[in-house]
Amino acid sequence: MPITDTDRSHATDKWRSAAVNRPESRLIGVMYAADPVDADIVVKVAQHRVFADNGLTVGSTLPGLLDYEGDCVQIGTPANMLILAESPWTVLTDNNRLGLAHMSIYTRVVAQ
Repeated sequence: MPITDTDRSHATDKWRSAAVNRPESRLIGVMYAADPVDADIVVKVAQHRVFADNGLTVGSTLPGLLDYEGDCVQIGTPANMLILAESPWTVLTDNNRLGLAHMSIYTRVVAQ
């Protein structure tokens, strides 16, 4: 008998599952979308300090740096999140699966 049948406190599941209902995007801003992927990162907000002093402009690409998996903005993303890069990807093993990966940053606002 699985432990989840007797003690749900020891159950494990995906954060986004109905049982947990706390998608990882609520914590880190983005959430797993697909793998394996291999693509270029495409800069969206070049003036952000993350890209400071490197000559990148909007639309600049960082070749091959989107590797292994694509994470993207989904339901539950913090409202004050900023998308720094938005990069098209295709799953290497299935050319029909494609999407946009997001590089993001946000500052959590702590209530006083």
